[in-house]
Amino acid sequence: MRLVKIIFLTTLLDGAWAMGAETDPIHIHLQWQYSELHAQMEVYEPKTKPRQRVWKTRSVTDWARVPVTKRLDDARFDIMPGTAKRLVLVMRNDTDQPLRFMAAPHEAEPLGGKDARFRFKCLCVHQTFVVGAHQIWFRVVELRAAPSVIDKNITLTHTLMGVPDPT
Repeated sequence: MRLVKIIFLTTLLDGAWAMGAETDPIHIHLQWQYSELHAQMEVYEPKTKPRQRVWKTRSVTDWARVPVTKRLDDARFDIMPGTAKRLVLVMRNDTDQPLRFMAAPHEAEPLGGKDARFRFKCLCVHQTFVVGAHQIWFRVVELRAAPSVIDKNITLTHTLMGVPDPT
């Protein structure tokens, strides 16, 4: 009976240590590079009610219609292993002309951030986005981390490219 208790306690302690190793947050930094685009991408926390649908994309004229709460300074946030985090990307067009842009597939540093341990439903989907004149564009995105992640500091960089007016 004593041997069974010791094995059980050892198993519990080993399991607690393994769980503790995976309860450290992963620090994520989103970076943006721009090519022929004169607007900046901002990153916000989404409103929780109603829950925002991933990939919801809109252009609106009134800031009150953008489903966000606080802006993430320097586009940095933490995510726990085995969880998903939704964010809202926002771009403002204060000009009299529409803005058109695309996103190249994101790059991860270190490269471990690019493996199957992360799924980023973002904006690099081979689509041209349009931000109307004097409008605010937004897109709901989601980053999902596997339960086991080696790198605890990941930088994800998108290159946003301006697309000329087709006319």
